[in-house]
Amino acid sequence: MKLSPVTLKSNTKLRNSIPSEKIIDLYKNELDTDVSRLFKEIDHVSVYECLDTGYFFYHPFSVIGDEKLYDDLKIKMLEIYNTPYYPAWKWEYDIVLKHIKDTSTVLEVGCGSGVFLNKLKSINAYRKLKGLELNKFSVEEAISTGIDAQVETIQDFSKTNGYLYDVVCFFQVLEHVCDIHSFLEASIACLKSKGQLMIAVPFNDPYLFKNDLYNTLNLPPHHMGLWNEAAFKNLSKIFPLKLEQIVIESLPNAGYDFDRFYKVNKDVLFKPSYPFKSIFDKLYYRYLRRFHSKYSGKNIIAIYSKI
Repeated sequence: MKLSPVTLKSNTKLRNSIPSEKIIDLYKNELDTDVSRLFKEIDHVSVYECLDTGYFFYHPFSVIGDEKLYDDLKIKMLEIYNTPYYPAWKWEYDIVLKHIKDTSTVLEVGCGSGVFLNKLKSINAYRKLKGLELNKFSVEEAISTGIDAQVETIQDFSKTNGYLYDVVCFFQVLEHVCDIHSFLEASIACLKSKGQLMIAVPFNDPYLFKNDLYNTLNLPPHHMGLWNEAAFKNLSKIFPLKLEQIVIESLPNAGYDFDRFYKVNKDVLFKPSYPFKSIFDKLYYRYLRRFHSKYSGKNIIAIYSKI
């Protein structure tokens, strides 16, 4: 029995198993990226469910992506698909901006090149903003735009920066993390009393993820966990957090791809070459809209306050 990375307890259950060779081939064929170095002597990757929270995670944790993976993806996404790995703007930014006061001190974990922090700075140049990021090239980009950023884990940073921030946020980061418990514990430690924790990740409850087990960028070594609404609701049972709000992205209005701009990710029903694809996409969209509570978009945001 494997320990849950959220609760650190053994109340978990094996749900699936994926051949390592399949994963390696997907990255090679769709992203021209060699990830075989991360799967040495590992013939399969298991998918476990944390029964206390509903969080799904990949195992073993040793297959987690390294810095080279992200450097490669930044290059290959541009070369092959003319799409930046770090988008200029994200859906969740517009949502959380409504919840951050002008006087808030903000720590972003996994700040990338500093896009979100720069937006905050443009709104109010006097607030205290800080970014943490593990990719040194992205940190250099952030610093070049005037952002106070550094290469450091949140676990190390929290040791000397406790109770300093009104907001700690991370967007499209937690799905890449194995040590969930210490990551969240450290993030909460950096918050002031009643401070806000804001988390955005891919939403793995929709029809898409249930029908596309081999969605390349949703597999290790890129992603190490699969989040859903239940898992976020249950975090408040594990950590000193009060859940304030959950926001789920609306269904896209053209097809139901993981991201229709990232051609590397496959359409679930209709391939790009499918005749009359655009017509079928519109019909599919209209059909699913009738069941919006069940079929939603590809991202989810959870906002908590520290108890």
